[in-house]
Amino acid sequence: MPHVPAVRRAQADGRAARRAAAPPSGRARRGRGVLIAVVAVLLVGGTAAGGWWYVNKEDGGPRIHEGDCLRDKATIDQDPVKCEDPAARFIVVERVQGTTFIGVCDSVPGDPIALASDPTVESFVLCLAARK
Repeated sequence: MPHVPAVRRAQADGRAARRAAAPPSGRARRGRGVLIAVVAVLLVGGTAAGGWWYVNKEDGGPRIHEGDCLRDKATIDQDPVKCEDPAARFIVVERVQGTTFIGVCDSVPGDPIALASDPTVESFVLCLAARK
């Protein structure tokens, strides 16, 4: 090992210590800030996209809700029609999730017609009333 004077060794050690103890440069701080901003945008964007997908996902059946109108009472596998349409013969007065028991429509006033969904796809019952 070559001989290095003690003064030079002390200077080199002092510079290394100052470099190690020095705060990160402005460029390094900017890079860290950009990284944090990018990660935050990705998290917020991913959460928003996941929420949109969950709300708008197609889960196998038509999207029929209370207040929608239907052409006939024979099948639940139909798309709703506009209530102003002359073909709209029935209105959905209640949609009961989580069951296929058509007796849930007995509590609906009038003489409701119950349509149950296919329980292998989604469990719900539509309580229909004839349009006047």
